[in-house]
Amino acid sequence: MNPIDKAKIHGHEEYRALERIISEIGNYCEKELAALNEEYDRIKDSDSVLADSAVSDISVVEMLGKISEELIIIGLYKKVELTTKKILSIYFPKRNVEKLYEKSELEKILRKCRVKLEDISSYSCVDELRLLCNAIKHQGLVTGSLAKYPQWKKGENITQLLEAYERLKPGVIQYLLNLDSKLKAASNK
Repeated sequence: MNPIDKAKIHGHEEYRALERIISEIGNYCEKELAALNEEYDRIKDSDSVLADSAVSDISVVEMLGKISEELIIIGLYKKVELTTKKILSIYFPKRNVEKLYEKSELEKILRKCRVKLEDISSYSCVDELRLLCNAIKHQGLVTGSLAKYPQWKKGENITQLLEAYERLKPGVIQYLLNLDSKLKAASNK
């Protein structure tokens, strides 16, 4: 049984593409906000209708920036799910791996190999990423589950997502490499 190509796990070009898109959106938002704020300062005392319009435009650009940061987290978790499926399909070619990226299903299949999810190095990064992604999609606030990680405080708005991405990405890559290694070792027993 051949382990997955390590380049597919690292997926440097995928990460770079995602990071470039987010960077371009960030640059656009920064320039647009500077121009809109300058326009607002110029017209705020003279034309209330135009000033209100500028405030609305500023709000839209700020929202775009926030959404782009959320997308980088969602994109990183998508990479985890897809790569997990690829790894599992190598070691379990006769199983339908569509749901095996889900934590409970993954735990079941790993138990059969005598591998515990929590024993896979850097799993905590993937777990934090999973909880962060769910909080972004469902509440926009830090959940109790996510708050078990020290960077997050329950009930607060989710912020600093680019920093979270940079912090979690190396652990995500390490986890995927370790998942592959653990399954390879288990299949050779």
